Amino acid sequence: MEKKQATNMKKAVFVPSTLCTMVLSAVASLMEVDPDAGSSVTLQSDEAKSVPVAKEEESNVNHTTKTTTADEYDSDSDSDDEDMPLNLLLQSQSGSKREPTTYASPDAKRSKPNNPLPSQKKVPSPYFVAEILRHVSQTYGHLFQEPTHSEFAWQQRHRSTLTTPLSKEVMFKGNPRSPGARSFENIQHLLNDERMKRLRSAWTKTHSSYSLTGGNDEWIVFHLSSDAVTGLRHEIDVLEGIGLLSISVNGKIELQKDWQKRIPHMVLVDMKDAWGPEIDVHNLYCVHDTVRGLAGHWEHDDEEDEWRLESEEEDLTFDDDEYDLRKQIFLENYIAYMNEENGVGDFGI
Repeated sequence: MEKKQATNMKKAVFVPSTLCTMVLSAVASLMEVDPDAGSSVTLQSDEAKSVPVAKEEESNVNHTTKTTTADEYDSDSDSDDEDMPLNLLLQSQSGSKREPTTYASPDAKRSKPNNPLPSQKKVPSPYFVAEILRHVSQTYGHLFQEPTHSEFAWQQRHRSTLTTPLSKEVMFKGNPRSPGARSFENIQHLLNDERMKRLRSAWTKTHSSYSLTGGNDEWIVFHLSSDAVTGLRHEIDVLEGIGLLSISVNGKIELQKDWQKRIPHMVLVDMKDAWGPEIDVHNLYCVHDTVRGLAGHWEHDDEEDEWRLESEEEDLTFDDDEYDLRKQIFLENYIAYMNEENGVGDFGI
């Protein structure tokens, strides 16, 4: 029954521990199903060998001087929490001076609407964002629960590419959504076939280069992908920033070339413990074969407890013990900071 659910219904029996894996799987599926959705990489089966934020802002999680191993932490390129598209509408009312780094406002002045300036950040098309939203909702929405504040903060810190210290308030910033919430569960019902057709039609009309027209369908997608609802747009920014995803001039979201070389360590750990081809033989996690193909690029040495990249060009290794230690230190510092900030420690003082 479970195998039938995963194979025929494309509905996962178990869920990966990170949104990162689900987004990569959704993009790989979209590139395979839709011939117009991807061209930068060749999708691979599991038997074949087979990881730009325009500028990182102070909402990213990063080092503090109090953390003894701060300089050793792995890196997360978070976008600002106010990167939500609906907030752009509020900015004009509140007088905010922050320059938008993601979505362009519908009434922004452009000399050439269909030809973004060279310095402009490439904007993902709402159609492709909607496809990812719907795929994650249909496949994992009934299972995926938002991580705890501490786990969310660690995931952001682990993938950060920032090298300058940030305040503790920023480094230990928790999940903007409610931990435990099934944020993707009902998204699929809002993205019905009729709406998806309209979104695709709007995209094809601006196929040479994407520009926001401000349609109601697009604003709905922007809201659903915002930090307040699912955080998908933020996750796309992060994955683009670390070189796993690319966004073309016409708004297509694709897997970046050689994305396997830049995969975060936490994804490899989850693959080994949960959804990898060796342990999840029947793919009950419904992870796309292209993403499961990471097992053909990264080899795990059980004796040394480390990962090695199968590449003639690069010699990359990830040490699991070091990863566990870094995470443990981060979480301990997180707890200490929260106890200090809230004035309530383990003893309820």
